[in-house]
Amino acid sequence: MTIVVTVSKDFGLLFHQRRQSQDRLQRANLKALIGSCPLYMNAYSYSLYQDFFKESSVVAEDFLDLCPKDGWALIEDQSIQKYISKIDQVIVYQWNRSYPSDTWLDISLDSFQLVEQVDFVGSSHERITRLTYQRR
Repeated sequence: MTIVVTVSKDFGLLFHQRRQSQDRLQRANLKALIGSCPLYMNAYSYSLYQDFFKESSVVAEDFLDLCPKDGWALIEDQSIQKYISKIDQVIVYQWNRSYPSDTWLDISLDSFQLVEQVDFVGSSHERITRLTYQRR
């Protein structure tokens, strides 16, 4: 399974149960990256990502259980620690800023190897970095 996560500079996910930031060009970049493959997510994520994934999304609260081995899952507001053995790849979209956080990505990337780093200009950020990690 490939996990997609958007984090602040310090890997923060949420502050007071709200995403820290959002960027239209980040969502477009993700859509270009995965093409017509379905993106598995919950309703919270769908509310932001539906503009790019209306036709190619699977929305369910148990989406991580439903996502197949070769599937793509978007993580915004949930723990993924218990799914670590199913994760083969992690795509990290990282804002170039630190934001207040009270929830962080809850897996270590130590068992993954960075294989690609791409910087691009976002609609709300002068630089967004896409990092691709593969399981070692």
